[in-house]
Amino acid sequence: MLEAAVDQAEYVSDLLELQSMKRKIEDCVASRGDLKPAAKWVLYQAFIQGSISRADALGLTAEHEERTARRLLKKLRDEGLLIDVDPRDSRSPLLWAVPERAETKYFPKLSPQ
Repeated sequence: MLEAAVDQAEYVSDLLELQSMKRKIEDCVASRGDLKPAAKWVLYQAFIQGSISRADALGLTAEHEERTARRLLKKLRDEGLLIDVDPRDSRSPLLWAVPERAETKYFPKLSPQ
């Protein structure tokens, strides 16, 4: 039974290819000409941690102007790449999300060809 569980865990791990997620996020951001390169750091941290505080996300953008950094976070939310933990609270943390159009970039082995 343990062998079957290990086999299944290895199979799912191979399908998800989580070890290469940083590169996949970078590729996703780079393929979108309308996203600033700093978006990759915000998305990767949200992926690693499960969620990211807005303050940490703003800090990762390395933007000198807070307004520009906030615009980037809004764009990521509008695109469905980040979602609010609590949509009623404008200060709630942000969750990493996988909108349908990003599925093939993040999880190519799970998406139908």
